[in-house]
Amino acid sequence: MAAARKVDPDAPRLKFLDAILARHANDLDRATSLLRELVTDSPGEFGPTNQLALVLSGSLEREDRQQALKLAEENLQRHGGSSEGFSTLGWVLFKAGRYRDAEQIFQRAITNGVLSPETAYYVARLRIEQGNAVEAERLLKLALDAPLGQFFSRSEARQLLAELQQSAPAAEETPAGDTPRKEAVKEPGTKPAAEKPSAPAAGTKPAATKPAPAAPAPPAGKAAPPAGAKPAPPPGTRPAVPAKKP
Repeated sequence: MAAARKVDPDAPRLKFLDAILARHANDLDRATSLLRELVTDSPGEFGPTNQLALVLSGSLEREDRQQALKLAEENLQRHGGSSEGFSTLGWVLFKAGRYRDAEQIFQRAITNGVLSPETAYYVARLRIEQGNAVEAERLLKLALDAPLGQFFSRSEARQLLAELQQSAPAAEETPAGDTPRKEAVKEPGTKPAAEKPSAPAAGTKPAATKPAPAAPAPPAGKAAPPAGAKPAPPPGTRPAVPAKKP
């Protein structure tokens, strides 16, 4: 590579490689400068235009973000709707806060080709904004498990996955020896079974049962009426006279 620079230091291929390395090193100013030169010299090249759109999409300048959208749209139209082109346009729309448009474009990127690690990271970011952390975690794992290659957002994806896993609620654990109680399923029209009294624990005495209350004793000097006798009328009342037979 050093020998090639000596022969032609301004060769477009070498300049593009320098821009890629600068972007990997997070030297976005140098990457932007090199990519602008390449796009100016060869406006129809997919690679430099695609990379410049991605770099400008993260700029704080409104004009840069507008240019990123224009570059992404033109590049997509010029090169027949490639999966990478859809992915870049979706990311530019996402960075602009146009989440619904980004969703539609990302779907085109997924259906038009293999889900690249970069695209998986982009869609994971969108899923987080939509409140779907579970799907975002799945996509981040998918992106990070991909073979090593050109994945500019690898460190960001790793950090985001760690944050999601840390913030996920821990599953409730059942104490050892405790078995969750299952509710019995009742058939329609059946009465619930009466619960049986539980057996006393080992080493404890059963609770004593109270005897039924005894009948009150008769007053002193009076004998108790024999069994089956009719009760005497209250004092002061006349006994009933039996009716005469005709």
